Amino acid sequence: MNDKIEQFLKIMECETRDGSSNIERALYHILKENQAILPPLNDRFHKTFRQVDVTDSPHVDMVIWHLLNESALFWTILERVQ
Repeated sequence: MNDKIEQFLKIMECETRDGSSNIERALYHILKENQAILPPLNDRFHKTFRQVDVTDSPHVDMVIWHLLNESALFWTILERVQ
């Protein structure tokens, strides 16, 4: 399992627990659900969902990509775990 993704998800869970942002919480849940198949958490993570099939569904990939685009928290946490 990718340690960076596991660390990222633990931080994101804590940061979104209060329910202040539906976008951030939805992103957390969909990433957590697909944790086992996520690409490496690096500077190409975001781009991967547009270029290749990460999940079994291109629709889920697009949901993740759109949530990543709307999430300020994702980028903040990504910097912390890099």
